Amino acid sequence: MTLILVFIQAHPSHFAVGVSTEQWNQGNSIKTRGFPSIICTVQQSEENQNFITSHSMTMPRAKKTWKDKMATKPPHHVVLEKDFAGVKSGSKLHISSPQEIADELRKIRPGETVSLQQFRQKIAQAQACDATCPVSTSIFLRIVAEYAWEEHNERNVPLADLPPFWRVVEPGTPLSKKLSFDQTWIALQRELEKDFSVAKAGRA
Repeated sequence: MTLILVFIQAHPSHFAVGVSTEQWNQGNSIKTRGFPSIICTVQQSEENQNFITSHSMTMPRAKKTWKDKMATKPPHHVVLEKDFAGVKSGSKLHISSPQEIADELRKIRPGETVSLQQFRQKIAQAQACDATCPVSTSIFLRIVAEYAWEEHNERNVPLADLPPFWRVVEPGTPLSKKLSFDQTWIALQRELEKDFSVAKAGRA
């Protein structure tokens, strides 16, 4: 294994040294050990073939939080020119947004659950469209779910102040399996709300 030293000018007034064991060719980008966040496009030193001076370097973009992902393009409509995801061509298709999804979730009463298909139909009817995009709706629902989970567990935001995604996201479905937390938590919230709703009806 060839060991390559990478001489990085991280600042006009000082340098740093990193190490790379990657195969290198003139002008290629390599990652350095000791500086995992730095990717260099390097050039070979004339004095030593294993000593590389940095030509330029780039820093990767900061990873978006789920809260960041809640801010996307506003909802809009399109008319399909061809069939898409089970929706026929010529249909007026509604493209939702994470914020609209969150708002619609809050309209579902505690103890009530709605299937993903029913949820899409409800939004489409409210927007005077033939259908709501099934692909983007699933993506946006996941964003809302991860955002709510993040806000509740990392920032102690009460569940009552967050969009109740568990009223649509069902345990055991492909969507719920993509979430970063255990599906049993969703099932628990459904049971808790169901029991509360029954008890409330009994006291009425």
